[in-house]
Amino acid sequence: MEKVSPIYDILKKHKAEVLDMCIIEYNEKTFVEAVKEEGREEGREEGIAIGENKGADKHLISLICKKIKAGKNIQTIAAEVEESVEKVSPIYDIAREHPEYDVDAIYDELNGNSSK
Repeated sequence: MEKVSPIYDILKKHKAEVLDMCIIEYNEKTFVEAVKEEGREEGREEGIAIGENKGADKHLISLICKKIKAGKNIQTIAAEVEESVEKVSPIYDIAREHPEYDVDAIYDELNGNSSK
């Protein structure tokens, strides 16, 4: 006859408890993985939204810079880009004060990330 481990008797005696522990452990791992995946998905969605907003802002900056180079005034630029003078004004001011700035530098200055 095959020799049985001493733990076998203990596990057999407490079979229901052992099964409950295994199920709880499995459910906890499943739950933790689900929470992690949900967090990753939220992070991806947030990152995409931030990227889209940043792209739209940089596009607007680019348009305004082109119109400044074409010699247009702030009211004309605001009308042409279909934005308020209040929204165009900070971009317009930075671009006029720092003609050496590119779109990224203007974006950084607007967002308080200026390294210049």
